Amino acid sequence: MTPAFSLAANNHDITGVVTERISSLTLTTEMEHQSDELCLTLWNTDPDTPLHKPPTGAVLTLALGYADDDALCDMGSFVVSSLSGRGGKMSGRIMEIRARSVPYSETPDGISGFQTQKTRSWRKGTTIGDMVSKMAADHGMKAGVSSSLSGIHLQHFDQVEESDISFLQKLASSYDAVAKAAGGKLLFLSRGDAQSASGRDIPPVSLTSTQVSEWSWSEDRHITPGTVVALYHATRQARTYAVSVGSGEPVRRLKRKFRTVEDARAAAQAEMGRRARGSMGLILTLPGDASLNGGSPLVLDDSFDEGVDGNWIVRRATHRISKEEGFVTELACERPNNDSTVQTLVNGPVQVDGL
Repeated sequence: MTPAFSLAANNHDITGVVTERISSLTLTTEMEHQSDELCLTLWNTDPDTPLHKPPTGAVLTLALGYADDDALCDMGSFVVSSLSGRGGKMSGRIMEIRARSVPYSETPDGISGFQTQKTRSWRKGTTIGDMVSKMAADHGMKAGVSSSLSGIHLQHFDQVEESDISFLQKLASSYDAVAKAAGGKLLFLSRGDAQSASGRDIPPVSLTSTQVSEWSWSEDRHITPGTVVALYHATRQARTYAVSVGSGEPVRRLKRKFRTVEDARAAAQAEMGRRARGSMGLILTLPGDASLNGGSPLVLDDSFDEGVDGNWIVRRATHRISKEEGFVTELACERPNNDSTVQTLVNGPVQVDGL
């Protein structure tokens, strides 16, 4: 199977030009807050037809796959953000182009409007769902919030000279969530859930060891779930309570106080999930597959090493096309929220103690 791609710059097809000069094409997609990144490394050794620098802000549209495919897989659009070059008598000249994904292209104000700093207050009792919906509506977007997070009530917050996306990402870190804009939608999703930009579940992909070129796993016994403690203040009783999830050491106390016991329990369970998922990681290298990206769920069979089979979620996917390697996909994975071990820890006994 012959690797293939198509590339357009500001809607002009440049596939042929890039194919003649390409050293490598690398696309990295993330489950996290970071924007997806496209990196093109091109030979610039012909003095008669030197490469011209693309203007910063040029939009590159990419599709990946194989020449025999009926259609290449649309990977989205990317804005050129940086350029670099190097050269030498022996190595020749190289130009490197880096571009970031365009998650806000469907909003009325585009990228600049969504990154504008704002100052406003969010009253006590506002739910995460209400906050995300308000921010999304301000930019002509739709909101997508995990059902487990939507109804959580928040304390009073002041958003002072901070963009909506920056403010939301800070909040997401407290709830083991991912806040990002994608395809004209503003998302606030539980980090270990396999959901698309529309908030719908993504069907898992099954893999056997024969489908994978290489794999490696690591288990860090120092990252143990232990106990997570979250505090909430009962206003009518004028008393603070501690909600504990898990048992044993180490004990991780969340800094933020919560409005209700339900909100405190949800935050403690989210942190427990993050710790449980972080104790084991997996790297897979396989023939190029553009359908696998950050957030894709996987199911590995028992042909892998002991303890590696079961459910995983792709934290980061890296697609590479080069003359040396062909088309290769590398997946960095972690256990998802629906993993049985994670579920046992997250949904374990909850203890509430008065302080």
